[in-house]
Amino acid sequence: MNESEHYHHVMAELKAYAPLVSVGSYIVATDGVMEFLAGDPRTQADWGTNNPRRAALDFVKADSRFVLEQPAPGFNEALADVRTTYWPDAYLRRVR
Repeated sequence: MNESEHYHHVMAELKAYAPLVSVGSYIVATDGVMEFLAGDPRTQADWGTNNPRRAALDFVKADSRFVLEQPAPGFNEALADVRTTYWPDAYLRRVR
């Protein structure tokens, strides 16, 4: 994948998989942390807007069948009390 296509690639995947997701189930758009790493060494300058998190946020705005919703407690990538993740705003739950 071309480095400049993260947003469009994830948006296309979300649109393609959305009809296959049953009500109550999730689509997970990983690597949203890219947005917060923009400008760091070995990152691309456009990661601030060209990232999976931005695609997930825009997708949910456009498709009312989905909401951004963290899965039930206990689904956590870390042992910390505060949720720590590479996947912010990654969990899109189908509600209708």
